[in-house]
Amino acid sequence: MNRLDDLKSRLAKGRVLVVVGAGVSIAATDGASVASWKGLLDHGIDRCCEFAGMQPDWAQRMRENLATGDVVSWLAVATEVEERLKGVAKGEFRSWLEDTVGQLTVSDPALIEALRDLGTPIATTNYDGLIEEVTGLPAVTWCDAPRVQRVLQGEEPGVIHLHGWVKEPESIVLGYRSYAQVLGDAAAQAMQQTLRTQNSLLYVGFGGSFEDPNFTRWLAWARETFTGRELYRHYRLCLDGEVDAIDTEHPGEDRIFALGYAAEYRDLAPFLEGLARSAPSDETASEGVSVTPVTGLPPTDWLFGRDAQLADLVDHLLTERPAPVPILGGPGMGKTVLSVHALKHPAVAERFGSRRYFVRCEAMSDAEALPGGIALAMGLAAPGDPWPAVQDALMGQPALLVLDNFETPWDADRIASERWLSELGDLESVALMVSVRGAQRPHGAKWYGTLEINRLAPEDGEKLFLEVVGRPHHGDAELKRLVEALDGVPLAIRLMARVASGYLSMNALLEAWDRKRAAMLSKGRGREDNLEVSVALSYDGPRMDDQSRELFSALGLLPSGLASIDLKALWPKYGQEAVGCLVSAGLAFYDDGRARLLNPIREAALRLAPASSDLDHRIAVHYLALARESGAILGAAGGGEAKVRLEPEIGNLTATFRRAFGGPAEDLAFAAAYGLAEVLRFTGLGSPKSLEEAAERAKELERTKDQANCIQSLGDIALDRSDHAQAGSRYEEALPLYRRVGDVLGEANCIKSLGDIALRRSDHAQAGSRYEEA
Repeated sequence: MNRLDDLKSRLAKGRVLVVVGAGVSIAATDGASVASWKGLLDHGIDRCCEFAGMQPDWAQRMRENLATGDVVSWLAVATEVEERLKGVAKGEFRSWLEDTVGQLTVSDPALIEALRDLGTPIATTNYDGLIEEVTGLPAVTWCDAPRVQRVLQGEEPGVIHLHGWVKEPESIVLGYRSYAQVLGDAAAQAMQQTLRTQNSLLYVGFGGSFEDPNFTRWLAWARETFTGRELYRHYRLCLDGEVDAIDTEHPGEDRIFALGYAAEYRDLAPFLEGLARSAPSDETASEGVSVTPVTGLPPTDWLFGRDAQLADLVDHLLTERPAPVPILGGPGMGKTVLSVHALKHPAVAERFGSRRYFVRCEAMSDAEALPGGIALAMGLAAPGDPWPAVQDALMGQPALLVLDNFETPWDADRIASERWLSELGDLESVALMVSVRGAQRPHGAKWYGTLEINRLAPEDGEKLFLEVVGRPHHGDAELKRLVEALDGVPLAIRLMARVASGYLSMNALLEAWDRKRAAMLSKGRGREDNLEVSVALSYDGPRMDDQSRELFSALGLLPSGLASIDLKALWPKYGQEAVGCLVSAGLAFYDDGRARLLNPIREAALRLAPASSDLDHRIAVHYLALARESGAILGAAGGGEAKVRLEPEIGNLTATFRRAFGGPAEDLAFAAAYGLAEVLRFTGLGSPKSLEEAAERAKELERTKDQANCIQSLGDIALDRSDHAQAGSRYEEALPLYRRVGDVLGEANCIKSLGDIALRRSDHAQAGSRYEEA
């Protein structure tokens, strides 16, 4: 297929995004000088001389840079103009934009009308509103990534301004500083990447714009990401005589091809009009695949950190006879999101056309409901037994079928569900994707390996948050802390980002998370907008039994998870089997030999399945004894082994210690206070806040010796961390308490420790005096 026919085919399928350059604005305004980048900068030089006090020699240097025709030199000029005008007074840069590109009006609408009539989304690198003037569409800038996404998906009208719009000066990308802003904006870069991944791009009206930093990064990203993978081309319209030169300008990995439209520029509008007339509207140009708009597919949500998995999945679906693919993962990991991205990928859409079906299985109470659910997704009217009609409809042309949340019918009747998988897998025309909650794939199909979705890397979690929330929290130093607290669970990150708009700062959002926890992730009613609902589906599922539910409740109390030795001690008969059930259901996972829950799921567990008082007490007895006995030998014989044993348990020890006060294990907690303090002191890990709370609790109960012990331990921790002032203050606070209860040993130890502080400060006289007193 030649280049022109390929472009027409892509237009027919609705898979083209037009990217408009300065040449279109120049044509629409009969050559207005400020419609071009060079002309705008030339005007900016004059404005700097008039209002920013720049001298003629400066202006001469700037114009010499413009005369080179080198984009790097032009960017240097743009930077000077931008910085000088912004530095004069607030509003001068805005005023200059309004007096130049803001005054442009359309004198010849033919070219823009021809672009409009192509019926494709339009993006532009121009700052003006000429396209909006002709089309009546609103402007949408790169700063508003969610709106850009909606425009690309056809959910909202608009013209996408890649380098900003004159009416929003803060969005204008002109000099190096503003280029750095867009290059460093995760949401903007993700938006630009989306443009490339979802469309064939048709560049109209471009001269040297491909050399600017933003496009250079975009193309560099595309070269790295799509080498050997892209199945379609992008086109740059040019004069017939420029084709060879432009083809040479773009290396093969750009997938950008020159397409000549005529010998003279005036023929561009008629050429585009011909494209609009000739492009068929209802059939693809290859393989006879219908491109009737597909209905019933879920909306596309944000996807980060899954590029390699998505690419492999798409590559597999495009093979001649793809084997069924299982997509496994825990609640909120994004199995459905990945499935939908693969389902809507342009190359997949091109192959399967309207024969792409998404079947929601979560409402199926038994396996026999599956054929009816498939028939419903396919729009088949099939009274009686729907399976024959489904079989007939799936045969012939290739079809792609997604069974989402297949664990529901599978858990209800495994044998029947696996029989249906076998039946579907035997249909040669069907490509099958099956998402299953948990870590176990069903039998019944000859699977293509296993695609398991795990938590996001921190940097991908931050990108996802910024994409959902927009720009208000971009660059906030607290963002990393928040994403770490959400443990890389995509659903939790998306839900928190939606909540973020109601908070003035990321710090305020973190404070709210500390207070409310899982309640902040539980606003909606469905599994896709409520983490607790998603977790509850697994918790209430038939793969869980009473023992695994009890262990789930226990893990909710243990932020560090369960080591094998503690699992055997607490659940000697069925602990390992219960962990297996939790892993199979996607609720727990193994991390360095420990069974644990991800933080957002653990918070949901505390609300959904709070531990009984008996279970809480049993856990408290175990971990408080561990702190008391093993902590007390740190620094003595066997202390090295005890340190290795206790370091991974810091989170569990402090959580259990704090939870014990006010309950039946309170006496055990006071007895374990010294051991816990030694753990904190010798490991250097954890916060002494739990001991501070214990001291306050002892004061309330008038347990003076326990109060003194906790305060002295706080002094020991501070001294070991070289905080001499804090340590001295603690020892002085504990001394009168020991004297009040007649604890001579406690009193002597505090005095001796005050001598240690004096010695470390080289105050030998004070140290000697304290030691004599002790």
